[in-house]
Amino acid sequence: MKYLLTFYLSATVGFLLAQESRPISMQNMSGNWEAESISVSVDGAQGVSVKTIEANKTDFLQVLGIKTNAGDYHSDSTYTEYYLGEGDSLLAKIEGRWYVSQDSMYAYPEGAPEKANAFRVRWLDEERAEFSGLVDWDNDGQQDDRFVGISRRISEEMQTYYMVMLKAAPARDTIPDQKLAQIQSEHLAHIRNLAREGKLSVAGPFLDEGEIRGIFILNVDSMEEARAITEADPAVKAGRLIMEIRPWYGPSRLKID
Repeated sequence: MKYLLTFYLSATVGFLLAQESRPISMQNMSGNWEAESISVSVDGAQGVSVKTIEANKTDFLQVLGIKTNAGDYHSDSTYTEYYLGEGDSLLAKIEGRWYVSQDSMYAYPEGAPEKANAFRVRWLDEERAEFSGLVDWDNDGQQDDRFVGISRRISEEMQTYYMVMLKAAPARDTIPDQKLAQIQSEHLAHIRNLAREGKLSVAGPFLDEGEIRGIFILNVDSMEEARAITEADPAVKAGRLIMEIRPWYGPSRLKID
């Protein structure tokens, strides 16, 4: 338990990671994270390093007094951290709020907002990332101890979407050719407007000539809103397409480019 509190204060925000090639946002950084390794250079007087603490997941218990540190970070800016000991006993559960700014992530534990830390982060691969920053590891009141660690995202935050399957309408072949270009142009404009409003996560046509011509994945609050959006599509109103809507569960960072 020797380093449990300080490990929390320094590692808690390291689970929330960004990559230079990916936008840094609450949405694409949400999910469940677990620490894999840490390295801390503890500074003494005049900035002279007095010791270095290193630990991998396999020796967290011996070095840090914890077996596992995992965190659930949500796109609504809330988080919960869990610290487990031998036999998966719960040593600590800490809740708070987090946010991102430029290339840094900040977490404020509930009841102790002054304990926030900031880390610059970078992805190492699809699941792991390195994070680094200055922390008060030795509890001397100074954030002068350099902290570098690696964490892994175990799972992404999930949410409900509405998948819309665009099907060929029975009367589509009766529409005069001179109207088809206008209908298609208005249909594409409708798609662009939905994307700008943040209501469309995925859209695209299928490349065969089957009954289902394409899909939308809508990021909206209800089936009623999804139905209203599809009924307003110019291709549906013109009788060129009909749409079937089904609720779908997927990663919360799903977003159209």
